[in-house]
Amino acid sequence: MNPRTLPSVFHIGFHKTGTTYLQESIFPFAVDSLITRGWSNLRDLYNLESKGCWFHSDESISGKPWGSKVPYDEAFKNNLSMCIESLGVRKYIITVRPLDSWTKSLWKQYIQVGGYIKPRFFFNGDDPVVDLEACLMAPKVNWLKERAEVLLISQQELRDNVFRSIQKISNFTGIRFDLDGIQKSKLKKQLNVGISTKRQVEFLFKANLINKKLEHVHPRLSLNNRYLRRLGLTPRAIAQNRLSRSTQELFEIDFDFSRSQYAAMAQDWEEIANQL
Repeated sequence: MNPRTLPSVFHIGFHKTGTTYLQESIFPFAVDSLITRGWSNLRDLYNLESKGCWFHSDESISGKPWGSKVPYDEAFKNNLSMCIESLGVRKYIITVRPLDSWTKSLWKQYIQVGGYIKPRFFFNGDDPVVDLEACLMAPKVNWLKERAEVLLISQQELRDNVFRSIQKISNFTGIRFDLDGIQKSKLKKQLNVGISTKRQVEFLFKANLINKKLEHVHPRLSLNNRYLRRLGLTPRAIAQNRLSRSTQELFEIDFDFSRSQYAAMAQDWEEIANQL
């Protein structure tokens, strides 16, 4: 028996909503299930011993906010249509959070992976990195609910009462989790080391811009090459680790949203919250 013939459940993100915590601290404690993460080894699954349920987690299934030729909202529908029609997956778990905090976390992630666009032009401007409308969660969730079973878990609930969230996941999937193992392991959420002060952000802005120019000359000139990664001297490593004790004020993230954009974000979360 291969994964296509097993009962299947996919956890699909969204990005920056507690996905890494679930993948590293909770899902490995699923009992009698085939647990996988990401797409890179998907073909190898067909040679694995079958178990009670195939439980797959990959936030990229919900789309990539930037760096893809397919717009963020279109990628969601394209990817999930494939999962439903080609893989036959009918159950999905989606982790969510309010857009006012989610947008800030998304921008910080963009900066940490080499971006150099300031907040004001990230969602707005002549050529935004991400279309804010494409980030609205409710339209995507509602679209998927018309085609499959969906369980929503809020990032806040995951923080406040992780065992209640695990129970919801267990009830939805039919998968039992080793709660004693989770308790005994004393696993705690490992927050991704990020950037927050003005000094960190301004350094990373400049370094990312310089790096783009160097990579344009030749990829080997990248400030993220393997040698600098080994030494911990990439721009991100320097900003996160060597500048982490900066006493300067925090960097203010100002997207300069319009009143209508704020209203759309609030309405989107209200619709999502009513489904939790």
